[in-house]
Amino acid sequence: MNPLRIETVEHGVVIPAIPADRTPAETDLRVSLGRSITLYAWPGLTRTRDGDLLVGASEHVQHVDPFGRDVIVRSTDQGRSWSSPEVFFDSVTDDRDIAFNTLPDGTVVATWFSSLAWAERRRKIMRQEWEPLRAQIWPDTLRALARGWLRRSTNSGQTWEDLVYPTLVGTHAGPSPMSNGDLIYCGPYSVEDGSEMVATLSSDGGRTWRIAGKIPSPRIHDPYTNKSFSLFNENHALELAPGKILVALRGSADCKTVHVTRSNDGGGTWTEPEDLGVFGYPPYLLRLRAGPILCIFSQRSTPLRISAIVSYDDGATWDMRNVMTIFECGLEGDIEMGYPSAVELASGEIFCVFYCVPTQTVPGYEVMDPKEWGILSARVRLRMMSKEKI
Repeated sequence: MNPLRIETVEHGVVIPAIPADRTPAETDLRVSLGRSITLYAWPGLTRTRDGDLLVGASEHVQHVDPFGRDVIVRSTDQGRSWSSPEVFFDSVTDDRDIAFNTLPDGTVVATWFSSLAWAERRRKIMRQEWEPLRAQIWPDTLRALARGWLRRSTNSGQTWEDLVYPTLVGTHAGPSPMSNGDLIYCGPYSVEDGSEMVATLSSDGGRTWRIAGKIPSPRIHDPYTNKSFSLFNENHALELAPGKILVALRGSADCKTVHVTRSNDGGGTWTEPEDLGVFGYPPYLLRLRAGPILCIFSQRSTPLRISAIVSYDDGATWDMRNVMTIFECGLEGDIEMGYPSAVELASGEIFCVFYCVPTQTVPGYEVMDPKEWGILSARVRLRMMSKEKI
C-alpha cells in the first residue's frame, strides 16, 4: 500500500474556554487563581448511529479541583457547529476524563472516573479554601465514588439510563468493542500493595466486568503512599481481528514514549510492551476503512503538537519517517494540551478532538481571546502518495 500523507487540515473550536456558569464562590476561586479561562480538558468523541458527533469534556477551574464535572456537546453537521455544553455528571468530588464508544447495535456507552486527588493532603494539592468542602463530605462517600463509571444510552446520547455502573478500571479513552460483542477496557487495577495493569472484559454492554489478564508493566514506587504502581496507565485498545487486540500505552514518570502490547487470545495474555520511540502521550488508535491504523498522540515538547503515525501491517511496524502533524500550538509557557480522540467521517476525513488551554504564565495571556481555546478540533484529509513522489 502506498503511504498516506496529510493533504489538508482544518481547525476549529468545539468548546471555547469561556467562564462556566458556576456559583459565585467558585467563580471567585477561579479569579483568585488568576484564571479568566475555564479549563475544559480530556475530551472524548464518538460518531453515533445517526451520524451525529458527541464530544464530552471535563470542566474544571484548574487541573485538579473538587469542582470537576463532565459535560457533553453535540454536532449534527459533522463538526461544523456545536450545541452548548450540558452537564452530564456532577458528583460531590472531581469527575473527569469522559469518553464515548458507539457499539455495533447503536448503544452509546460513556465512561469516566471520579477522583479524590484534590482532597489528598499528603500530595499537597488540596488548597486551604477546599478544606470546608472536604469536611462536609462523609469519607465513606468519597471512597465509594473514587473509581471508574459507565452509563448507557440507546438513543444516540439524547437521554441516558438512570443506572450508573461501576467499572474495574477507569482511564482516558474508555473501553473498545470487540467482534464477539464484548467490551475491553484496560487500566491500572488496585491491589494490596499498589496497582497492576490489567485487561477487563464486559459481556453485557458494560453492566458488569471481569479481569481477563494482566498486562506486563514495570512498577514504580510512590513515596506518598509507600506503594508501587503500574508504570503504564492511560491507553487505548483496538481489536485487529477476532481475539487479536492491540493496545497503545502511555507511561508515567520517566517513561514518556508510546508503547504497544498485543494479545492473541482475547485479552488473557499479553506481549511485553514495545517502545515505539516517539515522545508523546496519551495515544489513541483508529482503524481507517481503507485498512491502515493511525496512532494519534500529543507531543508535549516544544513545539507542542498533536501528531500521528501510520501502520500498514496491523501495528507490526510503523512509518516513523512520516510523523504527521495534525495541530501545532505555537505558544510557549505553561500550556495544558493533548488527549486526542478521533473518528473517521462518512466523507473519509478524520475528525480529531483534543484540548489546548494556555495559563496565565503564557506571554500575552491577558489579551488572549478565550473563544479561541478550550476543546479544539482538526478535520484531516489524507491521501495516498505514489511511490515516485516519496
